[in-house]
Amino acid sequence: MSIDEENRPGRLAGAELAAIANAMVGLHRRYYGRGATKARTFQVHSELVLVELRDVYLTIERTLLERGQQEAVRQTRLTFQQATYQEFVGAVEQIVGRKVLSYHNQMFVHPEVVVELFYLESEEERQERLLREAREDAGVGERPPGGLSASPAGAPRQPAAGGAPHLAGRAGALARAQLTASAHTAGRTPPAARAGERSLRSDGEVSSSTSFQQLE
Repeated sequence: MSIDEENRPGRLAGAELAAIANAMVGLHRRYYGRGATKARTFQVHSELVLVELRDVYLTIERTLLERGQQEAVRQTRLTFQQATYQEFVGAVEQIVGRKVLSYHNQMFVHPEVVVELFYLESEEERQERLLREAREDAGVGERPPGGLSASPAGAPRQPAAGGAPHLAGRAGALARAQLTASAHTAGRTPPAARAGERSLRSDGEVSSSTSFQQLE
């Protein structure tokens, strides 16, 4: 990879690609009892990272593969992927500083290869997310909570009829949740339900993974 390619927005440095490969080998060693003997990371484009792991199968898996039980091995590894999703995704996110939108594991018998695929958020999405999180932490420009009417820009928010006082920021979201719980305990309908407002939801969404049957 040339210096110009490394400097393109969204391109990962060689050290980051190597760190991802090492992280994948370490996770396999930790949870399977052994890691790959060879690992390489490729960035197909700015948002797609592929990790190739060779010589990864356990003795019992090789025995099953030799006797035509590929589906049994595939299902076991799929279950493993689902159970350890956060560990694999978290390792990549920590290295690259970007959110992983989708993660998938694909195994091959000939050659003996496992491929880890990670789709990353774009640089534009990353910048928008960081700005949004900074504004939320500061209590500026957050989504109007249930029971509060929207106010013009710069004007203080006023409680909707029967609503709770404005509480800003992420800490405010917790306080509003406590307020709602108190209302339920007292047998009252929370202001958010009366006003028909949409409840707050997490900004972090994980898209469904896509199965890749063949790599070219």
